Amino acid sequence: SSFTMPAQDVTVTVTFKVHAGSSLIISEVTDPNDNASAKFVELYNSGASSIDLAAGQWYLARQANGSVSNWANVALTGTVNAAQTYVVIYSASNFALAYPAAAYQQIAGSVVTGNGDDGYFLYSGGSNTVGTLEDAYGVINEDGTGKPWQYENARAARNSGVTDGNPTWTASEWTITASANVA
Repeated sequence: SSFTMPAQDVTVTVTFKVHAGSSLIISEVTDPNDNASAKFVELYNSGASSIDLAAGQWYLARQANGSVSNWANVALTGTVNAAQTYVVIYSASNFALAYPAAAYQQIAGSVVTGNGDDGYFLYSGGSNTVGTLEDAYGVINEDGTGKPWQYENARAARNSGVTDGNPTWTASEWTITASANVA
């Protein structure tokens, strides 16, 4: 609990590890203007190999209103093949009615509840408390109201050409379509 400075010079060596973005990315976040129960979050595997979600302990997390105590996580299951999507939805019945031709892979009604100012985060190796942040839609511990990443009654889609996860939300990677309806 105390430190005594030595009389001689001290060399401190610091090693930084560069984060290599994952090929599994958040590719779309929705809060439909006309059907709040048709929300979904889409992930995309931009890599050349399949990703076993359980083996990598992949989690989708949502932080509501930037509150440090308001996180929800879901362990992702199954496999995402190369160049394929993986859709996590709020409600099976509402999703089927809103998008009759679309497929989904997982239901997570307690997580896919973002109302336009909540952040979504993709973790490997565990949930938001122990995992590694691989990709972000939004800013941790920040309410999105009035921020560039707000998607209330809208749809945020990852721009083509973005192929690596980014733990820092970057506006140039996204297109947000305001007043987006299910159609």
